[in-house]
Amino acid sequence: MNHRTDVPSRRGSRQRVETHAVHGGTTHGPVAARTASAVTMLAGFWMAVSPLTLNYTATGGGFNGHWNAVLVGVTLVSSALVRTVALDATPLLSLLCATLGAWLVAAPFVLGYNKGEDAPIAVGNHMAVGFTVMITAGLSAAATYQYRRSARHRPERAS
Repeated sequence: MNHRTDVPSRRGSRQRVETHAVHGGTTHGPVAARTASAVTMLAGFWMAVSPLTLNYTATGGGFNGHWNAVLVGVTLVSSALVRTVALDATPLLSLLCATLGAWLVAAPFVLGYNKGEDAPIAVGNHMAVGFTVMITAGLSAAATYQYRRSARHRPERAS
C-alpha cells in the first residue's frame, strides 16, 4: 500500500514523498535503489565467504588475497545493509561500495597476489564481484539521486 506523506528535509522544510508499507512500518525511497543495495550486500557476503568456499589461500608473494576478500566483503555487507535500511540518508555509502568494487578489480594487481597457484580463481572472483558491485552500487546511488531530484520538482497534491 502506497501513501504520500510530508517528511522533514535537510534544509528544514518539508518534502512530500511516497512511502510503502512494509512489515507494519514505512520505508522511503525508490525500490530500484533498495534492490540494487541488496544485491551489493549479497555480493559482499559472497566476497567475504569466497576464500573459504573457493579455497584460495595461495595467491602469491604479496598481500594475501584471502584477507583482502574478507575485509572488503565485510565492509560491503555492512555498508550495503545500512544503505538498504536507511536509503534516503545514505547515498554516499553506495559511492563507497562502488569504490570498493573498483578496488576489488584492481587489488590482485596492486597487491601482487596474482602469481600463486590459486591466483586465477581469486582474480576471476575479484573481477566478477568487483564489476557487479560497481554496477549495482552505482545504480543504487543514481536511483536515489534521481528520486530526490524528482521529489523536489514534484508538485504538492492535497491529501
